[in-house]
Amino acid sequence: MMQNENVAITFSADEALVLSDWLEQVIDNPEFSRLIGENKAVWVPLMKISGVLEHGLTVIFSPDYADQLRMAQERLIDSLGEFGRT
Repeated sequence: MMQNENVAITFSADEALVLSDWLEQVIDNPEFSRLIGENKAVWVPLMKISGVLEHGLTVIFSPDYADQLRMAQERLIDSLGEFGRT
């Protein structure tokens, strides 16, 4: 891969919502920072993903955000089949 080449990632609305919520919970967590440890370069893509998701998801400002998040989580878990049930 060339240094200036871009890589595109596409998420479903459910995936984006669940990932955004998870990143919001863990990014400021000291334990998460310890997991990253000396690999500080990982912060660059994590912050970029978090920012893109935050700016692209209007649902995070919705009064029923918690319900929409829960339903998205359930749909994604269901999509895992047996793996999601264990």
